[in-house]
Amino acid sequence: MFNRSFKSPLRSKLAIGLSLAALSAVPSVASADALAQSYLSITNFRIATGSVPVGGSVTGDGNVSVGLGAATANTGFINGNAIGNFNATVALGAGYVAQTAITGTPIMPQTSYAGGTSFVNGIGIVGAPGFTTGASALSDSTVSLVPQGNGIALTATNTTFGWQFTVVTPTALTINFDATMFLRTFLAGTPLISGNARSSVAWNVAVQDSNGATVFSWAPDSVGAGSVTGAVGGTATNGFSLNTGISSNLFTQQSVVNRTAGGSFQAISGTFAIGGYSLNITHKTDAEARVEVPEPGTLALVGLSLLGLGVVGRRRMTKAAA
Repeated sequence: MFNRSFKSPLRSKLAIGLSLAALSAVPSVASADALAQSYLSITNFRIATGSVPVGGSVTGDGNVSVGLGAATANTGFINGNAIGNFNATVALGAGYVAQTAITGTPIMPQTSYAGGTSFVNGIGIVGAPGFTTGASALSDSTVSLVPQGNGIALTATNTTFGWQFTVVTPTALTINFDATMFLRTFLAGTPLISGNARSSVAWNVAVQDSNGATVFSWAPDSVGAGSVTGAVGGTATNGFSLNTGISSNLFTQQSVVNRTAGGSFQAISGTFAIGGYSLNITHKTDAEARVEVPEPGTLALVGLSLLGLGVVGRRRMTKAAA
């Protein structure tokens, strides 16, 4: 008889080879599902100054790009009036619900789709004519993938908002808003499949002078006391990180990652000198799902190779034992 220490590896090779060969014969067995969402909602956004600036104007644009397999779609809106409203929504496939966070227990994706929304309502400038309440903005990127093979779904939204203004008396800016964030990734599939799902959010505000130099910048990326940069300086308080991301990776099992947060934010700048300035806000979300399944031919080739190695090894050890 041959040595028992070699029996287990041989049996393992034979078993793996047979399994791979079986998977290659039934390719639908090799599949995975993926879901990713990034959702960031800003409400009650307000900008106040110690002395009312003059000559202000507002611009804004929202862009959404989605991709599902080989299909892609893009859209954008530009609005330069004093109200600053726009709403850009794009979807490929069926199943996307605009401006809706996927809350609760994650469930298995049912369809393949990609969708995104970029939404702004109001300008949030305290003291602006006809404007007395805070502004709101929402960015949502959601993808779902239910393939019987390789697949990819991508969504990215980008909202920008600008305020051109002139300071006639040295003054400081105070920025306040509330935010809610949902990040979610979900992966589930059979072994021998690799996949990933990721989602992220990013928010920041920056003020440039008439020469284009950034004199004030705030990118909330921490909890509690935050930091601002630039020559003007200032202080900030963050409810949570508005610049973050999560991901799931799948090789042999289900992977679920969720992150939910809500809170209030405030930043108070130092004193702006007399002159012209440009305030710009960026609000982004993105979501991606990818699934990579070996081709049936590849599975069969690897399976036959392992079967061959197992058979040859078994024969050699049988001869050696004789």
